[in-house]
Amino acid sequence: MSRNKGKEILERLRKGEIILADGAANVVLTQNRLDIGGGTAQHNITHYDLIAKLHKDYAAVGSQIAFANTLHASRHSLSRHSLEDKIGEINFEGIRAAKESGNPVFGLVTSAYGVETSLFDKEYIKGNYAEQIAYLRDVGCDFIYLLTHVDLVDAKCAVAAAKEQAKDLPIALAFTFGHDSSVIFCYDHTSTGATLTGIVKEFKDEVDVLGFNCGTHPFYSKALLQRFRELTDMPLIVQPNAGKPNMDGITYQTNPEDFARSIHYAVEANNGQGLIVGGCCGTTPEYIRQVKKTLIKPLKT
Repeated sequence: MSRNKGKEILERLRKGEIILADGAANVVLTQNRLDIGGGTAQHNITHYDLIAKLHKDYAAVGSQIAFANTLHASRHSLSRHSLEDKIGEINFEGIRAAKESGNPVFGLVTSAYGVETSLFDKEYIKGNYAEQIAYLRDVGCDFIYLLTHVDLVDAKCAVAAAKEQAKDLPIALAFTFGHDSSVIFCYDHTSTGATLTGIVKEFKDEVDVLGFNCGTHPFYSKALLQRFRELTDMPLIVQPNAGKPNMDGITYQTNPEDFARSIHYAVEANNGQGLIVGGCCGTTPEYIRQVKKTLIKPLKT
């Protein structure tokens, strides 16, 4: 039964629906005085109940998709913190916790190489992603979500691994764009020079959902979404940060109301096409609750 949930999400998107997804885990973990220096995924096994509750809290405020806490949970990423031997357990518990929300589960596979992609062999990169995706597939996630990419080669390796290891699951792919230090101008290219036009051309026929996450300030969501919509009518995903973190390392510069207002304006540029809306770093259930309240049209259930 769960194997159909991802395809059901995809069908809804193809009908032009807007679907609300989870936000992040970093703020809640930091508020609970937990170390996230080694990433958030380790807490799938050290603080399972907290992660499961977070997914339930997101569902309670209107999220219809659970983003599993499997960020940076590939062997390559985990090895930086001597956690590679826990790869199976971390991914298993991450999907299990997300399933407690009752929502379809996106298995998150974060870019592990980024600007360092050229330092590694392509087969090694692909194999690293393939191993994690196989774990996510076997545990029963409903959608593979490849995110925070900045390099075309890295992303192509991840997509190839997903198509090989999870043939029956839909694939979403998101790139990270930035803005200048004055927060006035939003770039339409990544830190490695991959252009938005090139990204759409390369992947529009290779994945089911395309879009952006992380580095983008929510204020720029409309500009980026508008640019994507000039190039494709395929389902998209919009998942910006809550601005930049404040000095306390817990709160972020963009409050839930302003974040939601930015998403509201972004949806105006969507042209009635399928769209997933969620939050990245700094967002909490309150952010998602505000987004649901201010979306340009109600979510269909």
